[in-house]
Amino acid sequence: MYLNFEEYKELDGRIADEKTFITFEKKCERYIDILTYNRIKSIDKCSNFERGIIKEVMQEICDFYYLNQDYLNSYLNSYSLNGVSMTFGTSNNNICTVNGVTLLRSTYDKLNLTRYTSLIL
Repeated sequence: MYLNFEEYKELDGRIADEKTFITFEKKCERYIDILTYNRIKSIDKCSNFERGIIKEVMQEICDFYYLNQDYLNSYLNSYSLNGVSMTFGTSNNNICTVNGVTLLRSTYDKLNLTRYTSLIL
């Protein structure tokens, strides 16, 4: 576990109840494992700097998936109604998809501050 509910709330997490947080926490921990090529064996073995970054990234990914779950789980690419159109996808400069994981570019940039996202160690 990279982040418990108390730590999540201290980082101003948006999920109100612990049961919902646990659901998203498990999913987001897998996403971090994918983005770091499963290199984080134990968060306790990370430096204090890396531990802080990983906890912040965990909170940001949990919030991103919680707040955008309807859009992220949609089969629609775009839609238009009464002259207003909306497009979902990779055309947004603020969002990126890395190894199949969609997240805010700023969150991925933050995770890149650790040594775990590099293909070369």
